[in-house]
Amino acid sequence: HCYIYILKNKCRRLERNSPNLWAFIPDPRFCTHMLDHTAQRSLIDSLEEQVCVIDQEGIIMDVNRAWTNFGSENGLTPEFASVGSNYLEVLFADDTCESTAARLGIIEVLNGSRANFHLEYPCHSLTNKRWFMMRITGLTGGPKCFFVITHHNITQRKLAHESLAESEDRLTFAFLGSGDG
Repeated sequence: HCYIYILKNKCRRLERNSPNLWAFIPDPRFCTHMLDHTAQRSLIDSLEEQVCVIDQEGIIMDVNRAWTNFGSENGLTPEFASVGSNYLEVLFADDTCESTAARLGIIEVLNGSRANFHLEYPCHSLTNKRWFMMRITGLTGGPKCFFVITHHNITQRKLAHESLAESEDRLTFAFLGSGDG
């Protein structure tokens, strides 16, 4: 491995607006070069997926720009979506089948019953139909007490599937209505 991970606060809760979770230092046995802190942050912030890191209690330790933007664009208050918030409490506050399934899957990953979990779920706004794929897995190559949650927008795939199903229904109806079926 090229990097040695140094965890600030050793798996304890970080306070709001605290410095980033990780400090990276080169391991001279394996590294000839590395990304500096700014490049690391840019890498995470360049992802379209909303990404957050939580600890074993569900406390949000770090988020990327897409996470922050989605929250502010959709009226989420900072208490629900920012560093220091408890992600599991957000799911408890939303009493839907999807949030219950997400909460249970996340808890199974946090307690080690599962290596990872994913869930497709609707997240419609007032003006648009939207679907996402949520995934959680343990942080690879780092401390075992942190987990990565991503939310990937799968709306285009879902809309294409809906359109195909509607076309099949129309075709079936036309076939049955023609007297050939």
